[in-house]
Amino acid sequence: MIPENKDLKAQFRTAAGTRRRWAQADTGPEAGVLLAERFIKAIPLDAHAVVAGYWPMDTEIDTRPLLRRLVQMDHPVALPVVVAPGRPLKFRQWTPEVRMQPGPYGIDVPPDEAEEMDPEVIVVPLLAFDRPGWRLGYGGGFYDRTLRRLRGLDQVLAVGVGYAAQRLETVPHDDLDEPLDWIVTEEYAVEVGE
Repeated sequence: MIPENKDLKAQFRTAAGTRRRWAQADTGPEAGVLLAERFIKAIPLDAHAVVAGYWPMDTEIDTRPLLRRLVQMDHPVALPVVVAPGRPLKFRQWTPEVRMQPGPYGIDVPPDEAEEMDPEVIVVPLLAFDRPGWRLGYGGGFYDRTLRRLRGLDQVLAVGVGYAAQRLETVPHDDLDEPLDWIVTEEYAVEVGE
């Protein structure tokens, strides 16, 4: 474990954001399609498993091709909704026909009447990741709290997704951080610990 150092994490976040912008410019829009192909081939999904994705923002890799493929494969897909600071996320069902509405932090979310679901697989956004499966998020702790809650109830698979260029040798982490089980990029899919 790397000791908690908020200044260190802030420095990593700034550098990782720049690195992700470069990766997005270098890979172009096809990165999301390649990500979807690698995810579908690599991730072990039970029939009709509920998969929580996320709606991409800013320079995040485009997960929408993956979300559409999962729906076509008859997997219920859910998207995260922020309940309140310091609380785990909840997930509402999404299909391509759903009319998204504005949510917290400028991220579109499924409407209030969409069914809430507990996912078996969570696609996790990130600023950076390392080979042991640690991720650098945005600092709110939403995914760490959510993974801790779901892992406490039952088994959930956490799949970090991003550009291959977002990999670092070491990501700072502490006891509040939850590790990933898989990492999928436009170039490869790898199970953590393999």
